[in-house]
Amino acid sequence: MQEQLLSELEYVMAGELELYVSLLEYAKRKKQALINNDVDELGILVKLEDEQLKKLNAFARKREGILGEIAAEDGFSGDVTIAYLEKKVPPAEFCGLERLSARYRDVIRELSALNAINQSLLQTQLQYTAFCMEAIMQVNPVGPMYASTGEVSHESVAGRRFIDQEA
Repeated sequence: MQEQLLSELEYVMAGELELYVSLLEYAKRKKQALINNDVDELGILVKLEDEQLKKLNAFARKREGILGEIAAEDGFSGDVTIAYLEKKVPPAEFCGLERLSARYRDVIRELSALNAINQSLLQTQLQYTAFCMEAIMQVNPVGPMYASTGEVSHESVAGRRFIDQEA
């Protein structure tokens, strides 16, 4: 039974890895879209990422279930990790899992770094957009339009916005 579980585990981990590789590709495309200020491409990528993340969650649940079965079969009550499997699985069968695990870690590390860059680019873009909006709108509070006498207040004229001045 353990050979079948290990085979299933390897299949699930390979599926997860494939999804992470596609997420990495989307992150690279997202970085370029952020640099190019391509909002349409960003929208497409967000939808694609969402689909991949849903699939990834399904694979993660399958993986956890398989690891739980392996632990139950051995009477183990803790978390089954690669280190645990290395002790329990014959070296010939463990080799494939070890390669997948190493590649998995590399992709996750690269994806994490790229996501940090994308987050920084997005934050910079948001700050720039806020700056532009403030410059255009001159976000100073506008005083009341009328004085207590009912006449137009000359103080409110000084608080006009850039758009009002141009119009």
